Amino acid sequence: MELIYSNIIIFLVSIMGIIGGYYKFILTVGNDEDKRIKLAKHVLILIVFTGIIHLYSITEDLQLKRFFVVLLAVIINTYSVIHSTKQCNFPNLYVIRLVIYSAIITIISAGILWYTTSNTLFGFMVSTEENSVIHTATSIFTSKLIKGVNLDGSVSCPDPSDTDNYTTEMNKLNTGDEYDKQKYNACLEKEIRADLKKGI
Repeated sequence: MELIYSNIIIFLVSIMGIIGGYYKFILTVGNDEDKRIKLAKHVLILIVFTGIIHLYSITEDLQLKRFFVVLLAVIINTYSVIHSTKQCNFPNLYVIRLVIYSAIITIISAGILWYTTSNTLFGFMVSTEENSVIHTATSIFTSKLIKGVNLDGSVSCPDPSDTDNYTTEMNKLNTGDEYDKQKYNACLEKEIRADLKKGI
């Protein structure tokens, strides 16, 4: 990050011009007030306010930004109440009560807006959680690959209508290795199921 000195000089000159114009044409004081001291107080308030704005501008946390907005709103309301009642000769206790009341209203309003930024106003009355089914494994299934058995559970067996080759193929399966015997049993079960469907 590089400083742009020309912009810094223009900014300082502008600020000095604004403060000078404010001091000469706008700022007013009472009989028992010093104009320069009052200007110093206003400049100090401006520095604090500008510092808070700067912190807000460089903050990346959204929650912290919202906090700064609420803080600024409370500060502005407090200044507004004090400034508005200054010439009315109200008792100090009454002014303090007004400041506290204004701050409470501001914080409550900000809290409601803060909540409704991510939720609906009456969303707490409705449950948004969906029923979820949790499957728990109760046993471990293991199997061996059976030759001739497809993934859908079907078995490619010899064709029973081919009387010449059927008996020969089934005997080969029955006398073969473990996988052939498993296929032989599966083919027998398949034939039995088919006969049961036919009512045999």
